[in-house]
Amino acid sequence: MQERVFLPNKQINDDLLKGSFETPWWYLAWMGLFAALTAWGIFAFGYAINKGLGVTGLNRPIMWGFFLTDFIFWVGISHAGVMLS
Repeated sequence: MQERVFLPNKQINDDLLKGSFETPWWYLAWMGLFAALTAWGIFAFGYAINKGLGVTGLNRPIMWGFFLTDFIFWVGISHAGVMLS
């Protein structure tokens, strides 16, 4: 059998909380990428609001446009998931 090792409370706390207080570089890189994507989405939404829904394909010749096709796509994906499960 092995003898029990007694560790001070500070060392136990430091070992347990190490992952919470030290941020790896790749985490910050991913958060920067997600922040850039979010900023791009906000810019695109603002552009669509400023220029009108014509930028999304909602014109006279094509009445279904981007929003309707996107909605139908996600409804189809959810129906496929229900069918497979």
